[in-house]
Amino acid sequence: MARTIAIQNSDEVMAMLGTPGAYYRGRWEDVKITGVSKDKEVPLEVRKSLVGLIIPTIFTKEKIEEQTGLKFPVPDQSRLAYTADVISVLDNAGICM
Repeated sequence: MARTIAIQNSDEVMAMLGTPGAYYRGRWEDVKITGVSKDKEVPLEVRKSLVGLIIPTIFTKEKIEEQTGLKFPVPDQSRLAYTADVISVLDNAGICM
């Protein structure tokens, strides 16, 4: 099953989230991590490892909450990424094995 489906004549995609087959409107945007986040859910070693890397993100917190009706426990104006993409960036940087 495709993770994202391009929307013709648009920079947006339909992107899977949660239940397989459930797609929501998103837009790919690369984000460069410039500092260690204060998020205590993610181990400090991982947060430090992300600094300087560029992570592909797919949703803004606000847009995905608006579309799903769910609330995400992340700061406002956050962008969400697929875990597999974060792992891939760490792996490509030689940080993850």
